[in-house]
Amino acid sequence: MQTRLRKMGAFMSSMILPNIGAFITWGFITALFIPSGWLPNPSFAGLVEPMAKYLLPTLIGYTGGKLIYDVRGGVIGSAVTFGVIVGSEVPMFAGAMIMGPLSAYALKELDRLLEKRIVSGFEMLFSNFTSGLLGLTLTLISYRLIGPIMTLFNKVAAGYIRLIIEGGYIAFASIIIEPAKVLFLNNIINHGVLSPIGLVEANEYGKSILFLLETNPGPGLGVLLAYALFGKGIRKKSAPGAMLVHFFGGIHEVYFPYVLANPLMILPVIAGGFVGNITFQMMNVGLTATPSPGSVFSILALSAKGDQIGVISGIVLSAVTAFLCSLIFIKEKKSEKELVNLPVNVSKIAFACDAGMGSSAMAASQLKKKLRGNIEVLHCPVGSVPEDVDLIITHELLKKRIKSHQAPIIGVKDLMQDQVLDQVINKYEDTEGDRDMFFKKDKGILRENRIYTSLESEGKEEAIRRAGRALLKEGLIDEAYITGMLQREEIATTYIGSSVAIPHGTNESKQYVKETGIVFLQYPEGVDFGEGNIAKLVIGIAAKGDEHMDILMKIAEAVSNNETLEFLTTEENGKKIFKQFEKSGLGG
Repeated sequence: MQTRLRKMGAFMSSMILPNIGAFITWGFITALFIPSGWLPNPSFAGLVEPMAKYLLPTLIGYTGGKLIYDVRGGVIGSAVTFGVIVGSEVPMFAGAMIMGPLSAYALKELDRLLEKRIVSGFEMLFSNFTSGLLGLTLTLISYRLIGPIMTLFNKVAAGYIRLIIEGGYIAFASIIIEPAKVLFLNNIINHGVLSPIGLVEANEYGKSILFLLETNPGPGLGVLLAYALFGKGIRKKSAPGAMLVHFFGGIHEVYFPYVLANPLMILPVIAGGFVGNITFQMMNVGLTATPSPGSVFSILALSAKGDQIGVISGIVLSAVTAFLCSLIFIKEKKSEKELVNLPVNVSKIAFACDAGMGSSAMAASQLKKKLRGNIEVLHCPVGSVPEDVDLIITHELLKKRIKSHQAPIIGVKDLMQDQVLDQVINKYEDTEGDRDMFFKKDKGILRENRIYTSLESEGKEEAIRRAGRALLKEGLIDEAYITGMLQREEIATTYIGSSVAIPHGTNESKQYVKETGIVFLQYPEGVDFGEGNIAKLVIGIAAKGDEHMDILMKIAEAVSNNETLEFLTTEENGKKIFKQFEKSGLGG
């Protein structure tokens, strides 16, 4: 269940993160130019509503569609999203997250269904018409059905918040407010529900606690701080900047993707909001008006006279609560899975993957370095595992494809870094360390012109296609091999850990390989390969047989060294990267 939530959250986050720049642009325009902003300007303020209603949801819909089906999916995703936008009375961020990828998936399946039925020469005509007709159908459905449903959902949520407040259970409002915020309904909740009631209270009592319920930056600050200190990858590196924009700039939208990346993180946010609300209520504090933007400066400036200490206390306690609760969900838990019936006497271990190259080869090379000299470690396709092996290791998604084998089968999530593999190594490790399992012969598989650096971050499918096109450009493959690379990724991820992914074709697509070789693609900002796995090195592989093993083994050794990995993921000069490989005998 938790894995599914993480996968769903990672995908939702991937729809938002590429568009954060647009959100910040909108946030700055809002903060500066609305009537209560820093530099009120009625003309510029006219940009705020159209950007929130049309631009941002369309961008989300396009990105979600592109993640599913490249540019073709992005186009239909944005078109169908527009139906939700026009059919709803409120900004449709949530609707875009649903209809963007859903419409792209529908188009992808339709193309697959019609692929072999299209007459040669009419591919482009059919492609445009199928996309247009499907887009028409889904846009009308979005306009007439999805948009009104989302509007009703917003009204129901707002109604529940009103009931909670009127019933005197203000602290419990966080249970609805915080989840609604991360779905980008924050402005609706604040300006549509809380502010009108708060203005009545402020006119009567001079202040209102309701102005603090949605605008409290504490919960978001706590989550971002947890990511900054204990997170991993791109989220860890970007969290400090997001904290500044969120807390001091008042643009809360920047922390929403961090929660969406792991939906369980909504619990710390709710807890933080709950503690903050209780603190505000116990200390009887409030604001005189709605802070906009919701920065700590705006909140303190609008705090009622003498309430500043209570307001600060509520913000700090909510941040601390969210931070501490986040540690439960943000840290990687050690696998509790134990290896049962692990053979005592092992002479041969098989690493099995879909095509018998790539992932299994690199993982096998790492294991060979650490296991005893009398243990043979081999790599092979899942469909042809030798009968004489004593132990089989494969990706957990491929276990069911290894049939009628007597040897124990171990499924792992990460073929390079996994708690299960650690247990295998601990049991069979070679403590003498006197073997060098790497081949020395230089095959010339990597060449300087096959190294691409400083590439801008893009979707997983697009990165795989780019690697395929680079292999095609070098004359290493036929174009059909690229389809095999995409099909291989659908079977199980080719992300192997240590910021490295090695996309390659299926076993059936080996027939389209003309010559063995690899291409090296560097993405400094990373490519999301799902479940929060960010690949900064995407190494495309074309292999006729086992000729690629030497370089794969040495790459595996290179990425296991943090200093070398840092060099490979940051160095912009392809010649220097090639020289680094030359030292290991990889160049040609």
